[in-house]
Amino acid sequence: MENVLVLGGTQFFGKRLVNKLLENGKNVTIATRGLQKDSFGEKVERLFIDRENKSSLNEAFANKKWDIVYEQSCQSS
Repeated sequence: MENVLVLGGTQFFGKRLVNKLLENGKNVTIATRGLQKDSFGEKVERLFIDRENKSSLNEAFANKKWDIVYEQSCQSS
């Protein structure tokens, strides 16, 4: 099973991407600011990050590995 990290994934096209990945049997982690609730339940792992805080990123991504990383962050539609 492929491990996939989606930066974003709680709004707009990121939600659809995460759903498609889950439908295709991928192990999905989403990294978000944690401001938006999502409907993925226990199907995904969540990392809460602040892109403007280097230590937040280092802590969230330490000792983790993914096969694929998608950048899906949007600030507005």
